Amino acid sequence: MPGAPEIADYSCDDKELAVTIAEAMKPCVKSYSDDLFMLSRRFGPVLLRFGMWRSTVCTRRVVAVEEVPEAVVAAHTREVIEWDCHPLLAPEASDAA
Repeated sequence: MPGAPEIADYSCDDKELAVTIAEAMKPCVKSYSDDLFMLSRRFGPVLLRFGMWRSTVCTRRVVAVEEVPEAVVAAHTREVIEWDCHPLLAPEASDAA
């Protein structure tokens, strides 16, 4: 097989399943994009990767809004988003109570 083989799964849409995957993947590498949270780990030459929406494992927080001046698109208000990605294996605040 040319190149490094990769096995990827993007079907996780449940935080409990994400926690189970993270536990099983230890130690693994976490990475982020605008909308995706990724866990990956190498097993010899094979890369195993699990991707999930950040909204599944993170808390979306609007930290500001920006006025967008009229240009090619009509003027509008745009949310500025940050993600609070708590440690995946840490209990939720409601679970700790």
